[in-house]
Amino acid sequence: MATIAMQLKVIYPQGETSFKSVDQMRGYLNQLEQGLEENNLLAIEFVKLGFKRMRSRDNAFYPSVGQFVAACMPRPEDYDYMPTDEAWTKATQQAHDPSKLDQLIYTTGYGKWSQIAAGKGEKEFKAAYTQNLIKHKTQNMPLKTPVTALESKPKATHTEEDKKAARAVLDNLMGNLE
Repeated sequence: MATIAMQLKVIYPQGETSFKSVDQMRGYLNQLEQGLEENNLLAIEFVKLGFKRMRSRDNAFYPSVGQFVAACMPRPEDYDYMPTDEAWTKATQQAHDPSKLDQLIYTTGYGKWSQIAAGKGEKEFKAAYTQNLIKHKTQNMPLKTPVTALESKPKATHTEEDKKAARAVLDNLMGNLE
């Protein structure tokens, strides 16, 4: 948190005047840490993203905890994924054949395609879409690979032993017919 405090001092030169004491400043930093933790945003990648966005703000004073947490929240487009609204639209359009969707949308909608096709669960989908992105980036959560219905069925594999056993059964049957 010391690094975050130092960065805030540089970005917001008059920010410290918002606090009447060192204890108030510590309280702010503790709340900032708690807010980041509650939203799974303690990864340095997300904090850097927040600082990047904060540097573009035209304000000399520290952001609220909520503003900083929101700035740290990754957006799908930060990682070359579709924006959330566009992902929802695409999911509803392709719910009848989700195999054509990208992995993040497919992972988010997995098991809920009939609901999505009916246009239900938009709020939940959008929240899950962002959370899946965070989990994928921070916890290496694998994304599901879209597959067609035919690809999802297991393909039959036969060993040489299986073939010999089948041949023996057929030979036996043929012998009984003669």
